[in-house]
Amino acid sequence: MNRIINGLAILGIITLVLSSCSSKAPKEARLIPKNAVAVASVNIFALKEKLEKNGITIDTLLDKIFEKDSSGKVDRKAIEELRTEAGINWKKDCHFFTVNKNEGINNTVTVVAGIAGLSNNAKFEAYIKKYSKPETKIIKEKNFDAIIVEGNKIVAWDKEYLMLMFYQEVSKPTWDSTNMRFTIPNKTDLTAKTISTANSFFTQKEEESIIGVKGFGEMFKTKADGYLFTSTSSYLNALSGAPIQIPKLEELAKDNYSASTLSFDAGKINITSTTYTNPVLTGLLKKYAGPTVNLSLLENYPSQNIQGIFLASFNPEIFGGLLQQLEVEGLVNSFLERSGISSKDLYGSLKGDIAVIFSDFAIQANDPMQRSTEKTLLAKKPVANMLMNMPVGNKESFKKLMLKATELGYVKNTGKFFTSGELLQAIGLYVMGTDEHLIIASDSLLYNAYTKGSTKIQIANDVKTHLGGKAVSFYVNMESILKSFPVGNDGNYDKSLSTAKAIFKDIRGYTNNIKDNAIESSIEWRLQNEKQNSLVTLVSLFTNIAVDMRAVAKREKEFEEKMIPAGVPGVIRTN
Repeated sequence: MNRIINGLAILGIITLVLSSCSSKAPKEARLIPKNAVAVASVNIFALKEKLEKNGITIDTLLDKIFEKDSSGKVDRKAIEELRTEAGINWKKDCHFFTVNKNEGINNTVTVVAGIAGLSNNAKFEAYIKKYSKPETKIIKEKNFDAIIVEGNKIVAWDKEYLMLMFYQEVSKPTWDSTNMRFTIPNKTDLTAKTISTANSFFTQKEEESIIGVKGFGEMFKTKADGYLFTSTSSYLNALSGAPIQIPKLEELAKDNYSASTLSFDAGKINITSTTYTNPVLTGLLKKYAGPTVNLSLLENYPSQNIQGIFLASFNPEIFGGLLQQLEVEGLVNSFLERSGISSKDLYGSLKGDIAVIFSDFAIQANDPMQRSTEKTLLAKKPVANMLMNMPVGNKESFKKLMLKATELGYVKNTGKFFTSGELLQAIGLYVMGTDEHLIIASDSLLYNAYTKGSTKIQIANDVKTHLGGKAVSFYVNMESILKSFPVGNDGNYDKSLSTAKAIFKDIRGYTNNIKDNAIESSIEWRLQNEKQNSLVTLVSLFTNIAVDMRAVAKREKEFEEKMIPAGVPGVIRTN
């Protein structure tokens, strides 16, 4: 049975990363409830064709994964038969979705499921019987057949579809006022709830499914290699069960959804997303529309090895508008009154521009003069430079907040400026607050060099152009960061790390301000090989990760068998 779960999981993971195209809402989506938090739709058959065009087959991938591993013959056979003889229709879309809901105040339920098409349910049942434990029984429900694994996992199927589902229920501790202590609820058998939930998916009407949700079907009109749909409406059930009800929160939360597409192109992976907002949220975002990012905050950063940049720009007044919309501004100000500040002091103290810069990451050995043991001498730790700059907005409001932070011991007031208190110094952060800015840096040397402005930042012009003109933008130099990780420390994942170093270049992305009722976002993940399709490039990395994982698991198993003889009772071997 574990081989079935593992096989489906392996194929599912590959599919989520390497996905396909479609032109309309697929029929299989009828099994997905409309309150799903997120839905990913993919097609393994299209993936297979795309790989074969570049000279890669599923067989060659499996050869690589199971290379030099004689113990994996049974696992490989199970996966191959799942792919070719289990009656699964790989030409149909596969879907993965998540549902969250509250059952009362103290119980939270999470359901994760995957759906595939069936071409021959009798073949799939034969496959299940072949790879299940002898005691496993097939449950014959009215609308589907199924097997239960560990009470909260189910493999269910009818004549058309296969569903693999995980049902998890978390119960919060409750206060026992009689004994004056928290009590943790006993774990219950979730078999009945798991079967009932699967039944609700198989029997729901089309109007109860995600097919009828605005934006879901439209997403498939854009040609892409993968699709992801999320909706805030799914959180309304959780909001209704919250102990504190906030007026008008439901008006802001309902009917906002995001549709994203993923494309594997030559030398890069493109992810584009459009978030559609409801009229109430749209009005709020337009009324308090923000400017674009302030690139001048980057100019004086003193490094030629920039590895990460995050920029954001917004209108701080939007927080006041949000409190008014939710009708809680008076309540918040009443709570803050005893501190001598107001909500406007909180959001008005800063201008609304944020710049975070990360550089010079390295893995360094410990200082020999500070070693306590040979082990600490050999140990290595990551080091890096970091600076965050947030220009001041209302100076009086900023001063109020910093004086309050002084009372709490976070900063010290020198009379002219505010600097790090003992707690922030202990964790290695340098803080400087003036009438012009609040800066948090990794050390005073970096701050002084930055504010002096004698050295200019070194980043490519195309990166700077990409960052500018957006509400939020970011850049990560993956190539530089990965170079800092040494190969050959333990040998466990050397092949994967070496491959990653040869593949990745950088990631850059942005989010625009709202236009009409939509917010456009984009992420571009660039690879070093600009000519090869990124899907083919990534396959080499994932196969090497799989090879390394199996090698590590094999070594751990051999070590266990060497240290603990096979005749030792199982209870000792597993503890």
